[in-house]
Amino acid sequence: MKKQGRWLVAVSCGPDSMALLDMMRKKMRVGVAHVNYHHQTTADQQEQMIRSYCKKHGLVLHVFNVPFIASGNFEASAREHRYAFFSSVIRQYHYQGLIVGHHLDDHLETYLLQEKSGRIPLHFGLQKITKHHGIWIYRPLLNFQKKDLINYVKRHHIPYFIDETNQDTTYTRNYIRHHDLIHYDFSQKIELRNKVSSQNKQRTIIDQICQTFFQKPRIEVYRAYDKKIQLTILDMYFPNTTTKYKEEIHKILMNKQHFIIPKGKQDLVLEEKELKIVDRIEKFCYVCQNKEDLFSLSSPYFRVEKGRNTSIYSGSIFQTDFPIKVRSYREEDKILLRFGTKKINRFMIDRHIPMYLRNAYPVIENKEGVIIYVAGIGCCKDHFQVSPDFNIKLID
Repeated sequence: MKKQGRWLVAVSCGPDSMALLDMMRKKMRVGVAHVNYHHQTTADQQEQMIRSYCKKHGLVLHVFNVPFIASGNFEASAREHRYAFFSSVIRQYHYQGLIVGHHLDDHLETYLLQEKSGRIPLHFGLQKITKHHGIWIYRPLLNFQKKDLINYVKRHHIPYFIDETNQDTTYTRNYIRHHDLIHYDFSQKIELRNKVSSQNKQRTIIDQICQTFFQKPRIEVYRAYDKKIQLTILDMYFPNTTTKYKEEIHKILMNKQHFIIPKGKQDLVLEEKELKIVDRIEKFCYVCQNKEDLFSLSSPYFRVEKGRNTSIYSGSIFQTDFPIKVRSYREEDKILLRFGTKKINRFMIDRHIPMYLRNAYPVIENKEGVIIYVAGIGCCKDHFQVSPDFNIKLID
């Protein structure tokens, strides 16, 4: 941490941040940032208190004093709100970064919260130095207990407020604080901290293994890994999902030879024994009243051209076929060829066309509901001609 520059200290006016500010101002050049959410009865009193403290010690103070309306979860929304403010202050006034008052209890609460959620985090507990909203964040108090900081402000006669919301156990973090961590003595906290540290070291090793895997993600390599590594890989593919959801995906990867697993607007697929993330090909259906409509079709998956040489992508169409549907294939689709009826799904399998690409292959269905053309097969028996009307080219 560069001490020669100015750092911004985030102050809520609780004992943690007031102890932090008092310690930091004695060691380095700092400015102060405070957010008044107007959500506590003492909000304005807290703002006035930090103003008085900064004036007394000659510190620059930045206050965001606008009534705050949360969208969704209050704690998460408030956090984004204040860090956006801190980020703007740091950039505007050229601070080195942000110093926050998270302590040992916060570190352990975060770990227990992660355990309760059933998710695999990138890091267990809190990190001493991180980056958020493009700014460096430093946590120098992770070795201090909450009671150490309370004792500090009392001993040095530093004013502070107790956050009213900290007693509300409807928040999971507060519940952990008042029902779980409260029963830990100092030695038990140190033991838990060492456990967190050990898990982070293991996580670093696992991350290195995972990075090697992603260079060539072969399914047989995935299946040979330890379960913990497998779930970490899935957490990288599907972040912010529950362990139960990843377990379901894990079963598919361990047992299926073909699959398409949704991932936002993309899919996780298996092609030539390698895992791939591909853009999803959505099912489509276009209705054409005549040949002009057919030739003017615009699709991200194929284009229609006027007929040239006969091929598995050329076809003929009669006026009596209209209106026609140009649509994605369905597993139950069949087409009558010169040598008999063929299931289109069987054709896809025989040609080793990956499952995720199959939706891109258009079929043409006439007004009677009969399939008269399939891209890659050609026309049905009754529509075969030496001089085809059209060719359909698949777009790579």
